[in-house]
Amino acid sequence: MTYKILITEDDKVTALFIQRVIKQMGHTPVGIAYSGVEALKLVKSTKPDLVLMDISLPGELDGISVTNKIMEEHKLPVVFITGMSDRDTVGRALKAHPYGYISKPVTESSLQTVIELSIQRFNLEKKLLKSQDQLKQLNSNLEEKVKERTAEINSKNQDLKKEVGKRKKSEAQLKVSLAKERELNELKSRIVNIISHEIKTPLTSIKSSAELIEIHIENRSTPEKINKHLRSIDRSVNSLTNIINETLLIGKIESGALKPELEPVHLRELINDIILTIESGIGKNHALVLEIGSEIPVLFRTDKRLFTQIFTNLLSNAAKYSPDAEIVEINFHMDDNQLHFSIIDYGLGIPEKDQKFLFEMFHRASNTTDIEGVGLGLAIVKKSVEELQGKLEFISSENQGTTFMVSLPS
Repeated sequence: MTYKILITEDDKVTALFIQRVIKQMGHTPVGIAYSGVEALKLVKSTKPDLVLMDISLPGELDGISVTNKIMEEHKLPVVFITGMSDRDTVGRALKAHPYGYISKPVTESSLQTVIELSIQRFNLEKKLLKSQDQLKQLNSNLEEKVKERTAEINSKNQDLKKEVGKRKKSEAQLKVSLAKERELNELKSRIVNIISHEIKTPLTSIKSSAELIEIHIENRSTPEKINKHLRSIDRSVNSLTNIINETLLIGKIESGALKPELEPVHLRELINDIILTIESGIGKNHALVLEIGSEIPVLFRTDKRLFTQIFTNLLSNAAKYSPDAEIVEINFHMDDNQLHFSIIDYGLGIPEKDQKFLFEMFHRASNTTDIEGVGLGLAIVKKSVEELQGKLEFISSENQGTTFMVSLPS
């Protein structure tokens, strides 16, 4: 399918390069704007399907300000193209909710990828909005029918009172079903936004690193430079693998396909293995302080997979969300044939307004937007604890840290 694309770029050479790539893709460049004011005029006159926007533009309006106007007034997808990477600019750019972000120098492959992904995402959002409008209309029609039927029943004689009661009960059940359907649609929208972002980021990193490796090989660069990008690809692949594994696991638990398999587990050995894994990865900048009571048995009967999920997720979260803290405390003890452990960090903490949603799938606290994640870890922890018939509690204050407490029966 052919799309009309407007180019906004103050550098003429870059603009002409982008124009050539767009034509090669089979799309139609409807014009080139060299300033924010010119871009707003061309949007009105050419009615493009997508706008490529340079953040740094001459005049009073920079690319971010122009983007806000375009998205508010014309509801068009915008992709940023910029050589600026300072924190303030990136922060303003993210608040504008662009459909893509390309760093200069622009390459054909990165431009093609971002254009295709942005247009696909925009079309998907339009379909979702259309579905939501149809659902609202359906709800309106159903509520109107319920009202008509209720009025008709109320006009009947005393012998129909019992039937009226049944109808009202059906009406209440229908409203509950519609509310659940709205919640499901909201969840689907949240899943699309989070997963598409979390998958797109490592994919973009892999693509960029692969291109840079190719350049280094052509220029006979040192192995150290190539290994740097290989490590970046490895991290991105691990990130994608974690997202897929977490999604598959939560699906198995929700469907009832994952049943606990209880067996004697060498508890101290398993705990130490998990701590070593965290120390060599996300917790490498923390001191993980372990206190384990002498009453802890050598063998503890539990499901090794579920216990590993619980402990690993809580411990990695403690490290991830306390970037400026030096230590994470881990305490284990036994009481009344129950294994109790707590993980204490001194990091970001959980805002009070987010705490009631903490264990919902794909929900992330409002103070973690700059930290990667899809919001499945704690949902997996809660469901895993429930599968083991255990208990999960937490105490947290924003900027003071968080303590998670788990109790598991033997």
